[in-house]
Amino acid sequence: HPMHRYAVYAAPSASSPLWQRGCTWLGRDPATGARLRNPFADAVLAGESLVHYLSDPMRYGFHATLKAPFTLRADLGFDDLHRTVTMLAQQLTAPPPFELAVRSMAPSEYLALVPAHKVPEIGTVAAHCVQQLHALAEPLSAEALATRRTKSQLDAREDELLQRWGYPYVLDRFRLHFTLSNGLAGTAPEISGEIIRLAQRHFGDPVVCKRFDLAIYGEPTPGADFVLLARCPMQRT
Repeated sequence: HPMHRYAVYAAPSASSPLWQRGCTWLGRDPATGARLRNPFADAVLAGESLVHYLSDPMRYGFHATLKAPFTLRADLGFDDLHRTVTMLAQQLTAPPPFELAVRSMAPSEYLALVPAHKVPEIGTVAAHCVQQLHALAEPLSAEALATRRTKSQLDAREDELLQRWGYPYVLDRFRLHFTLSNGLAGTAPEISGEIIRLAQRHFGDPVVCKRFDLAIYGEPTPGADFVLLARCPMQRT
């Protein structure tokens, strides 16, 4: 079935503890559709259960963005996208294993797992995804572009990237991150502090990403949960 939108995400190997813990944390496995129970689901923070603070990333499924959600060109189908991403993955070298740390991300202060140290190879993979998959996406309408510019607090460079690539946090503004919570700006700092502590307990310390695949996710209808449609592994050195 054609999807409303597609995305190309970094998905840790299906058998890895990181993937399994990520899916459990968000309460859903995007590959199987299974609902999972976060082990801290009963934690109550400011009168709300922990899962109340995880609803946005739960919808997208555990991932780190490489090519943000886009509408596939009308003359293309899933097979064209799958073929292109598979070929791209075969041209790329998988980054070496890297450690992750839980951090708060500006401007909306959502929590995410980000590389604890700089890994240049990750930026290379992301740049190839943005540049080589761009031609498969329908260009953003003037209206969609205006909405995105209004919604986000973008600086001049991010605005330029948004207009060129349809997403502002790419190339020199890219930072790999596995989102773990909704935006927490405006909530009491002790709430984000407690969620950070629970995430650290859940994922373990250190958290290691041994390898990830280029994975095609799809949004079946507007606002529906994203599903993992295909994994395209990169080459090992």
